[in-house]
Amino acid sequence: MMSMHSLLTIPPNWSGTYCVKNRNAMNTKKKYIFRLGIFTLLGFSLFFLALVIIGKKQNLFSNDIKVNTVFRNVEGLQVGNTVRFTGIDVGNVVSMRILTDTSVFVRLSIDEGVVPFIKKNSVATIGTEGLMGNKMVFILPGDGSNNSVEQGDTLPSMQPVSIDEIMQEVGKSAQKIGVVGDNLIEISEKINRGDGVFGKLFTDTSFTSNLGQSSKNIATISQNLVEVTEKVNSGAGVFGKLFSDTTLTSELDSVGRNLNLISENIGQITQKINEGQGVFGRLFVDTSLSSNLYQSSQNLAITTKNLELMSDRLTNERNILNRVVSDTALADSIEILIYRLNTAILEATEASEAIQNSGVIRAFSKKDKNGE
Repeated sequence: MMSMHSLLTIPPNWSGTYCVKNRNAMNTKKKYIFRLGIFTLLGFSLFFLALVIIGKKQNLFSNDIKVNTVFRNVEGLQVGNTVRFTGIDVGNVVSMRILTDTSVFVRLSIDEGVVPFIKKNSVATIGTEGLMGNKMVFILPGDGSNNSVEQGDTLPSMQPVSIDEIMQEVGKSAQKIGVVGDNLIEISEKINRGDGVFGKLFTDTSFTSNLGQSSKNIATISQNLVEVTEKVNSGAGVFGKLFSDTTLTSELDSVGRNLNLISENIGQITQKINEGQGVFGRLFVDTSLSSNLYQSSQNLAITTKNLELMSDRLTNERNILNRVVSDTALADSIEILIYRLNTAILEATEASEAIQNSGVIRAFSKKDKNGE
């Protein structure tokens, strides 16, 4: 058996080996703790950075206000999406809920620093970041004279044009373009066949020759017009004198002045006639003169009738004077006298009839009869 002394006796190399192992274990533990501390610090740093980024994006560390808006369709908008004003991110979407089958309530968080620039009549609409990016709310600027938006206000909204609607319009446009293309093909076929004016232009040689002749005629007409304008500019012909001869224009001015004087004189004459001045004035105004003329015409008619009767009696063979007178020379003289007398009577008769048939005498005779 081993004695108690031998059991309590420590081997000479045992303490050194134990210390080395203990020291190695301590170093390993320190390295582990150091690595753990680094990873923990790095984790907290990343967490803090993520918290700052998310908080900044969600406005968790800034003062903000909540405003509302209502859309008919949110077009895939989600809570947390960005709110943009004049190209700057100013908030995010806080919540959404369905009000009716045609309206969705959306609450927005707006940074308090941009509130003075957002007016109560600013319009909210939904757009896309890029062509196929995330949905976001765009706030369109309102009238600067309105008050700024406040906590709990509801902004008016404008429904955006969806991609489906755009594609439908594009489809309709494509259909119309197809119809136009078919029409163009049909027109080109008609032109190739020679139908219509354009077809004749490209196929009918006689039509093109007629067009060539027409163009020559137009060129001739234009050349003639050039010559005419040159003659007019040089003062040749009537139109040339009208445009260049100053004496002709002065003569035309003189003619115009003379016409004005004539018109003024005619006006004065008609005024005098209306006032009863002169012979024509008395004819149109003085009823006594017209009645005297009418009476004179009647007396002249009676006188001519008496002279006609007297001449008939003188030429009658049964007349006493004709029987008494037997001298041929005297008879010839009497015959000449009677011929002249008949001529005078005829002229007097025609004059009296002309006076009686005068419109002026008849007008005033009617006035006299009406007066009686």
